[in-house]
Amino acid sequence: MKILFILFISIFFLNPTGYCSSVKDTITIPARVKAYRFNADNTSLDSMGIDTALTRIEIYNPPFRDEALQVFLGNLGDPYQSVIYSQRSAYPDFLFSNYVNYDLHKPENTIYYKAWTPYTEISYFTGGPKSRQEQKLNVIHTQNINKSVNVSFLGDFNYSDGQYINQLMKLHAYSLSSSYQGKRYNIFGSINYNLLQHHENGGIYNNDSAFNPSQKAEVVPVNLNYAVSSVRNQNISFQQRFYLTGSYKSDSLHANSKWNEVVSIIHQFHYDRNSRSYTDQMKTAHTDIPSLMDSNYYRHIYIDATKTNDSAYFRRIENIFQLAINTNQWLNVPAELRFGIKNQIDKYSYSVPINADSIKNVLGNYGRNGTTSINNSFIGSLTNRFSKTIRWGAFAEYFFSDYKANDLEFGGDIEKSIWGNFILKVSDHFSSTKPGYFIHDYESNHIQWHNSFNQQQVNSLRGGLYLKKFKFSIEAQYDNLNNFVYFDTAALPKVASNKFSASSLTVNKLIDWGIFHTNFRLTLQRSGDTAALPLPLFSGFNSTYIEVLMFKKVLKFQLGFDVFYNSAFYANAYMPVTGMFYSQHKQLIGNYNYPFTNVFLNIKVKRLCFFLEYEQINSLDTSQRGFFLPHYPYNPGILKYGLSWKFYD
Repeated sequence: MKILFILFISIFFLNPTGYCSSVKDTITIPARVKAYRFNADNTSLDSMGIDTALTRIEIYNPPFRDEALQVFLGNLGDPYQSVIYSQRSAYPDFLFSNYVNYDLHKPENTIYYKAWTPYTEISYFTGGPKSRQEQKLNVIHTQNINKSVNVSFLGDFNYSDGQYINQLMKLHAYSLSSSYQGKRYNIFGSINYNLLQHHENGGIYNNDSAFNPSQKAEVVPVNLNYAVSSVRNQNISFQQRFYLTGSYKSDSLHANSKWNEVVSIIHQFHYDRNSRSYTDQMKTAHTDIPSLMDSNYYRHIYIDATKTNDSAYFRRIENIFQLAINTNQWLNVPAELRFGIKNQIDKYSYSVPINADSIKNVLGNYGRNGTTSINNSFIGSLTNRFSKTIRWGAFAEYFFSDYKANDLEFGGDIEKSIWGNFILKVSDHFSSTKPGYFIHDYESNHIQWHNSFNQQQVNSLRGGLYLKKFKFSIEAQYDNLNNFVYFDTAALPKVASNKFSASSLTVNKLIDWGIFHTNFRLTLQRSGDTAALPLPLFSGFNSTYIEVLMFKKVLKFQLGFDVFYNSAFYANAYMPVTGMFYSQHKQLIGNYNYPFTNVFLNIKVKRLCFFLEYEQINSLDTSQRGFFLPHYPYNPGILKYGLSWKFYD
């Protein structure tokens, strides 16, 4: 009810001129509001446009937006691991938020705007019975204060009880971003706050319970009844640039843009503070037994046999200084050369037993072990992101001090557009890096490790062909992996015994035939070491629907279904204590006979989009039920609905 109250207050008071307007909608959003995002190497802002499409509005849970059936705990906001290896990234320095980062507001995901009229977008999604309801509210508001300064606010509020016991999830994520774009100076910055809380149930106690049609999901016994994890993140980031000579228009997609500055100075600042806690109750006395399942779930107890109170902390202060030079002035090559230095001041700590040598802030049976690392690197790049027909770039970074000393990364990419309809992309990336701080050392109540791994080396070659006219694309990737770090069957970090490779081929095809539309995404994958890197041989997604325009094209509706499916493979299991996925070789997950299928009805009336969806319609057949990963079955079928409303008058 709290989320519904916020929704109605926002609709009626935040921007009342957009409500129930009887005037015909003649404003096109792209003409009044523009959205931008920095590209991967922060060399330019690329136009994004405002998404006004109705297609796929029903897929509001991020794990399913990747067009694959992921290794997923099942509830809104839960951790997930992509089954598509090319969509995975290396373990971050703060290891324990790796699989929930998609929910958090981060600087690299910040969207900047130019809004000549105030623009507000409100989206609300909900589903499930009242006793096990999930709700998601998203609010965006942006407007320009003057022609050079923009201010934007983004708020995400998620709440879900989950369909099984002890699955409750809460998310509060807020962002305040702003930009100033002048002739000789510009600055882009954001402040983000994220708090994500999960009740961890460790999966269902007996897999056979998922196949019992007479037993409702909310009474199926689970492994953990009192376990809770919490991830907190606060970050501040800004990037400023001063043009010593010339001028620069930042939108690389503008037809009239002209890149003619000669020398500029760039400064980037990032402050990132992260923490994760995990608590649980075990047997405390013969008269007070929270859960025998909780006490039997853990293999080891290192600190406290009555309760768990683990925590890990990571803070980074980063400054980057670069000099940027237009090489066209002296090399006759239309590109930008950047070179400079990066400084990272990292502080990290974790729980340790009270009798450890280095103890600070003692709490109960827990102490803390903390370390500070100051890492410095040289960075450089040569890029051309300004041409309409060919865009390319190359970069390199080398760390020369402290924990990350001798870490090296370099790579390059090229994109060629042919006749505006054919795009060819090729890239190569090499990294030789020491595993992160927490992979090196970590202690908690139930899991501990101390490692000294060699540098992990990854060489990734990617290529793609995109045919806009035929609505077809094909992408391939080949990776060579040496000293590959993964989490073994004991949920501990381990290095693969041999060098191996991983490869994938993905085909995407969209078919539009009158009112009939269908989209296929098919991926073939091969892993050279299925123990360290299990992947489904085949992963597929299909969305098929009919689309009809009515009432002089004022109303549009889509009626169709979404299907997700994987071939059988030993999907990773999940460890609640660390929030990490780890190897298992006991339970096969996925098969062609039982895909994950949703049916939906989407409706758009001018600025309002609305949908109805029945998720997991397969559950109507009670004779079988699939699993996302071991001990985490598909949810029972539930009815979901939602709306997205845009205001810009």
